[in-house]
Amino acid sequence: MADAFDHHAHLPAAAELKARLLARLLARLPELKALGQESRGLLGGASGALCALLTAAHGAPRTWLPRLGLR
Repeated sequence: MADAFDHHAHLPAAAELKARLLARLLARLPELKALGQESRGLLGGASGALCALLTAAHGAPRTWLPRLGLR
């Protein structure tokens, strides 16, 4: 959500929140290996964290989002 508000509405507070969330995800990358052993669907667990990183990382392509009905 923070990425969408930053990307589409250009809200400074959303950009700040997105940066904090990305920093938290990157700091916890080692924990993703354990989450990857669990099946939680596309947007949960390890795959959800990686989707968030792919979407919100600076300059990352967003071409995969519409294919899943996301924006």
